[in-house]
Amino acid sequence: MWELAEADWWRAVYKEIVKDLNLDEKKDVEAAYVLSSLLTTENVFHLHCKIRNKPCIVFGAGPSLEKDFKECFKAGLIFKTVVLAADGASSFLLSSGRNPDVIVTDLDGDVNKIIECSRKGSIVVVHAHGDNIGKVRKYVPLINRCIVGTTQTEEKPRVYNFGGFTDGDRCCYIAYNFNCSILGLAGMDFGEIVGRYSKPHLKGNMKANERKRKKLEWGKRLVEELGKKMRGRIYNLTSNGENLQGIPRIKPRNFLEVISPWMR
Repeated sequence: MWELAEADWWRAVYKEIVKDLNLDEKKDVEAAYVLSSLLTTENVFHLHCKIRNKPCIVFGAGPSLEKDFKECFKAGLIFKTVVLAADGASSFLLSSGRNPDVIVTDLDGDVNKIIECSRKGSIVVVHAHGDNIGKVRKYVPLINRCIVGTTQTEEKPRVYNFGGFTDGDRCCYIAYNFNCSILGLAGMDFGEIVGRYSKPHLKGNMKANERKRKKLEWGKRLVEELGKKMRGRIYNLTSNGENLQGIPRIKPRNFLEVISPWMR
């Protein structure tokens, strides 16, 4: 769905990621075909309707998630913005009374909670890659509402490449692709600590291993690149974690002032 120049840019970035993380490109392509074969309806228009010209907040599953959600709630943002959840962040949002509008997942989070969110109306963007083909086959048929497929390789029928590599930065690229008015980032720490909502088996936050650290570095780099594309329409609401070059960090109450012209 991108313009040619952006598609070319992503292919170059993807090649770098493949080399850095030793990914299997052929398996990524196979995963996209598998996902495409499982999706029977075209739902991408629902993303367009949900996001276009609206203020959005992406909630990542970083260690700041709980604190950031509370601050966004106190600021009155939670029901005045389109909420996109990165995978496991969806289970926390569900338990906190805010079903995400959009969930972006490679099925590493609590899939049962994602299925519950889908039944309550969430659009579920399922990402297929070489390491999750089994999960795609198992869980996609169980998500019985609106599903959109994504890939990091060439697009297939009903499977799109919006850009982004980790669930969190892919949320951001989806919001950008569908022309959100303003984008806020919460629970997007990008540090060396993995938030406990990242994986369903975690009992608490933990230090990232080398591979996870590399993935977080790529996520941070891609969000910073998006900051250049969005030209002042992206803000970091995350209370802790890494600073993002070119993306100002502001308080949720100040973000409310920024989005006021676009509030629904």
